[in-house]
Amino acid sequence: MPMDVRGNWGLVQSNGATVTFSGVTQDPDSGYFQGQAKVGTSLPVGIEGVATDDEISFKVKSGIYFGSFNFQGWLWGFTVDGQNGTSQATWFATKQFSSI
Repeated sequence: MPMDVRGNWGLVQSNGATVTFSGVTQDPDSGYFQGQAKVGTSLPVGIEGVATDDEISFKVKSGIYFGSFNFQGWLWGFTVDGQNGTSQATWFATKQFSSI
């Protein structure tokens, strides 16, 4: 069963940027999810990705995000700028997740 990333949640990056997710919906079988995300105070953009029982990947604007859930449901990872691969940051989610 994939981790449940539905609803509203956020993440904080090591470079000081924040990403706020809203209206996230998810297919309980495949883990595919979609919704809206805001980077800092920017306008919301559509996002989509996949969450499994231990990993997540998604794209927000030009940033590609990869992460892992620990056994308690906390999520952290790293992001790479899709236009400049040398621009990277680590991040952590501000919410604890559980299985669908």
